[in-house]
Amino acid sequence: MRQRGIIIALFVVSLVISLALISVAENDSNDKVDKKVFDKINNYQEAEVFVKFKENNGQDNAISERILSDAKSELDKSQINADFGELISANIDSNDLMDLEKNPDVERVSLVGFKYPILQNSVSIINSSLTDEVVLNGVNLTGVGQTVCVIDTGVNYSHPDLGGCYGGNNFASSCKIVGGYNFANNNNDPMDNDGHGTHVAGIIAANGTIKGVAPGAKIVALKVCDPSCSDTDIISAIYWCIGNSSVYNISVISMSLGGTVNYTSYCDGDSRENSDLFADPINAAVARNISVVVANGNSYNYSAVASPACIGNATRVGSSTKVEAVSSFSNRWALSMLLAPGSVINSTSTSPNNHGCSGLYCEMSGTSMATPHVAATLAILNQFLSGYGMVKTPLQFETSLNNSGNLIYDSSANKNYSRINVYDTLLSLDIFSPSVSLSSPANASILSNANQTFRCSSSDITFRNVSFYLWNSTSEYNQTYQTSSSSSFEVNVTNMAFGNYTWNCLFTDVSNNSAMASANYTLKLVQMNVNLSLPLSNLKTRSNQSFVCNFTSSNSMKNNTFYIWNSSGVEFMNSVNVTGIANSSLNWYNFTHEDSYSWNCFLTDTLGNSIFADSNSTMVYDLTAPNISLLSPSAGYSSTGAQIISFDFNVSDSVNVSNCSLIMNNVSVANNTLVSLGNNSISYSVSVGNHIWGINCTDEIGNQANSSLRTLTISESSSSSSSSGGGSSSGGGGSSGTTYSLTETQAESGFSKALIDNDKIKFEFNGNGNKEQHVIVTNKVYTDRIDINISSNPINLILLVGESKKVSLIDGFYNLYIKLNEISNGKANLTIKTINEPIEMQKQKSNDSKAKGNHEIVAVETPPIQESSGYVPDVLEIAMFVVLVIIVIIIVMIFRTEKPKPLIKVKKKLNKKGQFEGEFETSFD
Repeated sequence: MRQRGIIIALFVVSLVISLALISVAENDSNDKVDKKVFDKINNYQEAEVFVKFKENNGQDNAISERILSDAKSELDKSQINADFGELISANIDSNDLMDLEKNPDVERVSLVGFKYPILQNSVSIINSSLTDEVVLNGVNLTGVGQTVCVIDTGVNYSHPDLGGCYGGNNFASSCKIVGGYNFANNNNDPMDNDGHGTHVAGIIAANGTIKGVAPGAKIVALKVCDPSCSDTDIISAIYWCIGNSSVYNISVISMSLGGTVNYTSYCDGDSRENSDLFADPINAAVARNISVVVANGNSYNYSAVASPACIGNATRVGSSTKVEAVSSFSNRWALSMLLAPGSVINSTSTSPNNHGCSGLYCEMSGTSMATPHVAATLAILNQFLSGYGMVKTPLQFETSLNNSGNLIYDSSANKNYSRINVYDTLLSLDIFSPSVSLSSPANASILSNANQTFRCSSSDITFRNVSFYLWNSTSEYNQTYQTSSSSSFEVNVTNMAFGNYTWNCLFTDVSNNSAMASANYTLKLVQMNVNLSLPLSNLKTRSNQSFVCNFTSSNSMKNNTFYIWNSSGVEFMNSVNVTGIANSSLNWYNFTHEDSYSWNCFLTDTLGNSIFADSNSTMVYDLTAPNISLLSPSAGYSSTGAQIISFDFNVSDSVNVSNCSLIMNNVSVANNTLVSLGNNSISYSVSVGNHIWGINCTDEIGNQANSSLRTLTISESSSSSSSSGGGSSSGGGGSSGTTYSLTETQAESGFSKALIDNDKIKFEFNGNGNKEQHVIVTNKVYTDRIDINISSNPINLILLVGESKKVSLIDGFYNLYIKLNEISNGKANLTIKTINEPIEMQKQKSNDSKAKGNHEIVAVETPPIQESSGYVPDVLEIAMFVVLVIIVIIIVMIFRTEKPKPLIKVKKKLNKKGQFEGEFETSFD
């Protein structure tokens, strides 16, 4: 009771003091100080305020700046959060407030307020998907080269659809989120931990699973909300965009945020919520031709919009549905505004997300979602105009969007609103004639073929039709008209008479702008022909060649020039006189170096007409022989018993290799005519004896090369019986198979072979310091498994296709890895490899010694079983814990009932800026 009495007494004293302070403040203050400032300082001893100084009043700039500096000196520099010239944001206490009240240069002191953050198929609704296909100057109209400032809760720049990286304010960065700043926390990291700003950025420029309206645009992320948005930070962010506009080519600012007061008219002079203070930064941005796009708000108000959308120069945006209606939640008014899709928009997200979303994507609704549709549209329009070196003001853009949009009647406001249509707006701005290029035949061509193909093209965003014109020396010879949306045109004209021609193309776009190439091309058609007879084109040779050209002409011929070019220029040229109307020339050339060549003949008649053959003929002169490297068997290889050995080698050449032969004891014993560049092999049955072997290869031109030589020795088998392949038979009881003897190196590196019944693989490995020899015998190959024996101490294994096992041939170690890869056409592809891996202790036999021949086998794929361990509480302990929790909850509830509940719970807290702020419930638009 005593404590309760003390608390009541303290409360009464505080109430009396507060009323006294309020009374003094009301008596002493004038209209320059907002009453909310007194309330904040009374409750928290400090407040963040805007201080508005009086304007110039006719003084020159120097005097004005000195007066302004003196006025600001009333405050310590550490108190000033942001300086906007005649407006500052600062943290003040009651003493500072008294000084500011007395200062004659202070016009107004108001409390810094807060604003709140107010696809997939929406892109096609506004027809921006059509502009994606439009090409200007070789670049699609997707916002390329444009940057949008997103002033919001930051952006999740790690999202894959938003580039997955952060550019760190380096404009040269390839990251989509090229830079930004975190005003809410005063650092350089604008990462979004809310989700709202990421959703907005995705609508603008996502380029992945989801594509935004302008997927080629870049984003600057300015974080001002965490979660509410300080007016100081918003204004600072707008000025940041203006100051960096030339660095990042910023043409649009997108703000999906707003206050709680709705305005029925422009609020440039309205001090409620400091709305008038947003006029200067927005006007400054518009003066730099930066559109400031702002959400109307979601208050279901059909005659008013929120701040700062109410600023006159802002581009206001309301929300429409996907069925061409105004969204019920969207604010709207009778003055200028635009509509864009804002209902159930799917876009990029961050997790965790404060809006009931999870994962990489999320559906959200609001004028917040409509605003970035307009911002991205303006990025595309700015890209289009910049391609022609033109600019438009934000007001001109807004007018164009209104005039070309889809009209939606709103019965609630009894008014028609314009929902943006990107493609139609683009067409309305297109006043530019196409740029036309003529490509072939080249200008001033002299040709002999009476059938010609004419090609031309144009650079423009759209096309309606094209007309081709061909004139001879007296009149129009041909006109071809074609309706087409393509930027290129082609027409064939046949049976043209010999003579002189001019030609051009006329392109017309959808906006009825039309143009021809700046100058006609000329063409002379003459009766002259050059035929390149020998050698045939695409020849590959290592010999010198003779070159034959045949000529015909309706006029007497004068001379012919033979040209041969190498890869860097003219290799050789030779001119000779020719006469008559039919003739030929022969040129002999000795090549001095390898290269790729082309050649042609140039004919001139007595009237000055001249002509090449229609196309050059090509050839390759190559003297380089193939390069051969032996792979296996290794030098000095030895084995027992006649056997089939695979002789492996690598061959490289500048052209294809046609044939390789195995040379055994200076005799070609086997060929491979299916040689490919790279690794190859030739199999050959080698008899008992000492042998010298190598490989000889010939390329398709005829260049030959021999490899180095290696020796191998095949010793006579000690077994009483031998197979036809040179190996001993065992185990299978059937016909003898093939024996493959491996070197120690081959066994260690791994050996694969397709085996049939009774095939054998011999291998050695070091066991207990001694070399041990073992044989793997294929007893039986089935369709899905193989039955094999491993000797000398017999081990029988059944392997299924894809199964692998490790085998212990010496106590305490796995010595052999064996795997059945596949079975195809009755052959089992088996891989073996010698290994040296200790066997885990728990797998050892418990007896002290292991009988010889008692080998351990383990399947490689089978993991060891892990036993779980740990404490598991019983039911009684769980029940006791639950009862204890319930008792604690009851005690807390009893204790709380004895305490008076405050009407408003306010937690005083000093934030990172040094401001005292309260903890309030807030909501998102």
